[in-house]
Amino acid sequence: MKLIINEFKEIGEVAGVVFNYSEIRAYISTVNKVEKFFNKIGSSNLRNIIKFKHYLKNGYALKSYEIERFLTYYSKVKLPYYALGL
Repeated sequence: MKLIINEFKEIGEVAGVVFNYSEIRAYISTVNKVEKFFNKIGSSNLRNIIKFKHYLKNGYALKSYEIERFLTYYSKVKLPYYALGL
């Protein structure tokens, strides 16, 4: 697991994206950092894209079980998704 976290650190340094770390995961915890991640690295994870776009539009994040109802609406998002122009 430490090898994967070290790889995240290297990717973050190269891309200029700051991750937070625990012993078992790397994560991003602020809107600015998430936006920078989407702009610089992008994502193909539609669930994370939906959560982030919903948060920006409505001011709160969806629960995991709520995402399913938005999958059809966002199904035409071009992947990988880059948040340019947000």
